[in-house]
Amino acid sequence: MPRNILFFFIVLIFSSCVSDNTVDQQTESSLQFAGNNRTELEKVLKYYKNDPQKLEAAKFLIRNMPHWYSYEGSQLDSIQTVLAYIANTPKLYAMTEIQKRRWQGFPFYSLPKIYDSHIITAEFLINNIEESFKAWTSRPWNKYLNFEDFCELILPYRVGDERLTNWRIVYKKKYATILDSLYHGSDVVEACRIVNEELQKKTVKYNSELSLPHLDATFLLSNRVGYCRENCDLGLYAMRACGIPVATEYFKYSPDYQKAHQWLTLRDTTGTFIQFGYDDLIPRRDVCQTDGRKKGKVYRACFGIQEEQKNKYNEITNIPEELQDFYTKDVTENYFGLNSVIVPVETKDKSVYLGIFTAKGWKPVDIGKGQNDSVIFRNIEPNIIYQPLVLSKDGDYHPAGYPIIYYSGKRKIRILRPNKNLFETLILKRKMPLIPRIKKWLYESIIGAKIDISTNSSFASFKTLFEFKDTLNYCNYRLQFKTPIKYRYLRYSVPVGKPIELGDIGVYEDTLCKKKMPIQLITLIDSVYNPKNITDGNMLSHFRGYVRDNSIIFDLSKEIQNGCIDFYPRNDGNFIWKGDVYELYYQDGINGWISLGRQKAKGKTLNYKAPQNALLWLRDLTQGEEEQIFIYNNHQQQFVYNIR
Repeated sequence: MPRNILFFFIVLIFSSCVSDNTVDQQTESSLQFAGNNRTELEKVLKYYKNDPQKLEAAKFLIRNMPHWYSYEGSQLDSIQTVLAYIANTPKLYAMTEIQKRRWQGFPFYSLPKIYDSHIITAEFLINNIEESFKAWTSRPWNKYLNFEDFCELILPYRVGDERLTNWRIVYKKKYATILDSLYHGSDVVEACRIVNEELQKKTVKYNSELSLPHLDATFLLSNRVGYCRENCDLGLYAMRACGIPVATEYFKYSPDYQKAHQWLTLRDTTGTFIQFGYDDLIPRRDVCQTDGRKKGKVYRACFGIQEEQKNKYNEITNIPEELQDFYTKDVTENYFGLNSVIVPVETKDKSVYLGIFTAKGWKPVDIGKGQNDSVIFRNIEPNIIYQPLVLSKDGDYHPAGYPIIYYSGKRKIRILRPNKNLFETLILKRKMPLIPRIKKWLYESIIGAKIDISTNSSFASFKTLFEFKDTLNYCNYRLQFKTPIKYRYLRYSVPVGKPIELGDIGVYEDTLCKKKMPIQLITLIDSVYNPKNITDGNMLSHFRGYVRDNSIIFDLSKEIQNGCIDFYPRNDGNFIWKGDVYELYYQDGINGWISLGRQKAKGKTLNYKAPQNALLWLRDLTQGEEEQIFIYNNHQQQFVYNIR
């Protein structure tokens, strides 16, 4: 953390929208940080000297301004050109190979940081304040929105580290005009639904190939490309321009699929917050909605520093990098209610962290309150595996005790202390949970599909070799001939109206499936669909598209007899794969992960013996990166996703 920012964490007393006797000191600290740009900020304070409420709004922005910055560099312009082309080209979702080689590893964080305090103008701030106040006071539902919430949910002039732009007017012109033409009531949920519906008419084209700063608001309006972050940013700009109080909420690491995620939340007139805006969620107050992801701990991104969050770390000198953002608010209780969980630990360190598993090790998502041989964690999502952690002097996290599961129904914890005196036999099928999205790939576009063979490319005469009538339960289906049949051409077809979606197809000319043949796709398919993925030998580089006659034809280059055909549906590659080397571990408290040995898979499953009541982790040492912890219950692997 830069020294100048650390200085302001120490000097600044926590900001709020309410005036108190420390306001002058807080504002003065920020004015000093502005350096040569101080006069611009003072112009704003002078401009509102006779308007107490707008003056407090200006002070709120200025007090917190030292935290906010954007990146500068010509490289960002070049990258935006690439993204704009992807966003506005039909059927195109990815960069070219040349673009990937140039930009995929680009470290944007090495670019110069431009702090708002050093460059922002009085005109920019005044325009933002005026427009946000109009949005607040002109909407009937905002009579229930207090000044403090207004400061966080409508007033902010930025959402992240994007370049500064005058976005309010252009978003207001587009979305407020539509809202005003369709709705004149006072229900903020209905107003939000209308704007959200308009936003969804042109979706954000999914692309997560690059690690970048937030895209600036005006660019994003015309170039809808990105992932959940860009969806949320677009929604924030549109809603706030319409006077609809919203924020972004997120979790740092998923407990069940190892990625971060964020979504939008609407402050209802009742003061409650409603999740919406991603995963096709529309704002509703009659149903408690969920995107299905487990979250662990949920935080709200704020513009102002959050006193409660910073107070958690008052006694800590070496704050973990993952938890240094005090401009976030812990809102887990809004999703899972209030709870307090006492976890036994084996450490004298009072700084014990709540850990969530990732393939790169345990990561902290919160800090607990240590007392003697236990620690208290407050407001955590139930039915998730957590690990109490301590931070060593070398900057690594180590277990502070055994992992636990907090069960919501019984309101008690299960300590995963392995019983080393009692081993059980395990039959392992996967190293990650089979979540609905992945499971759907194994049947959605498969059932009803056929594989035909013929000696001529017209398929005037052919034989149907196989028809998929049920869900596949594995990432590969091998078709072997019962009787000798000559053929040169292979056709894969799906029912009318379905897309062709698969991972790979391979053909062997021998019955032992050793002599793989080169096959050529002779059906013409637009290159934007990446048809080469069908025959590249990589089941993870999938193909998906609608094609003429609902079928694709391959030429084997010569006529063969017998052999076998390998068919791979679109999948995640996390089944047990024959020939790969695996290693199974169990967690043994402060002793860490203990290996139960390595095995080379001989088929679709692995057999191990492990201590009962142990937390387990299966690693594929041959390939792949995705791995998730699990327990073994009722003769089955139970990943975090499956714990209910």
